Amino acid sequence: MQVSIILVTCSLVVVDTYIHGRIKRAIRGLNFIFRIAIYVLLFTFVYGFMITFLSPPLAKFLFTLSPGMLISFLFFSFILLGIFIERK
Repeated sequence: MQVSIILVTCSLVVVDTYIHGRIKRAIRGLNFIFRIAIYVLLFTFVYGFMITFLSPPLAKFLFTLSPGMLISFLFFSFILLGIFIERK
């Protein structure tokens, strides 16, 4: 279960810059207090919701893999995440 939480969290970190930029452009004209409230809601509730509800299906998928496939899947997943992070 912890590995699935780590994978989902790392994936959110990778796409965070894209999401943050889109939100920033969308709420640029709003009052400072509203912008802060939107960021707090986004990063606490939406990201928390995504981590909470995407981790169990991913964990179920990971449990179905054989040990060799699990190691390979995790290795290549983290390599791909690292490549995406480095390209930013």
